[in-house]
Amino acid sequence: MLNRVLLLLSLLLVLNCGVAQRDFQTQLTTAKTLFAQGDYLAAGEQCQTIYASRSARTEELLLGIRSFALAEQPEAAIAILTQGVNSGWLDLQTLLSDTLLTSLHPRDDWQSEIRRLIQL
Repeated sequence: MLNRVLLLLSLLLVLNCGVAQRDFQTQLTTAKTLFAQGDYLAAGEQCQTIYASRSARTEELLLGIRSFALAEQPEAAIAILTQGVNSGWLDLQTLLSDTLLTSLHPRDDWQSEIRRLIQL
């Protein structure tokens, strides 16, 4: 009896994870579509929704930073940069070579986060 209960609980957990993964993929697709359409602010906000539901990885972090940089929301872009540096999911070379982020380069908070990333 205990084995059956454990099996049912395991199945429910697996099914629930599958739903969460589909939701995440839908949210990421929405963010990418908004970005491609030039709605950078909405794309960045969608990325923030993604971050609230799971730990962001490189792709989602970069999309959020790019979105807010292009939407002229540098504070929001830097906040995501900070989150990425803290989580260890950002690559220094990618950040420095990404031409969509050049508007952030002169900012003191950008430079501070880049120095922190170099030290990691």
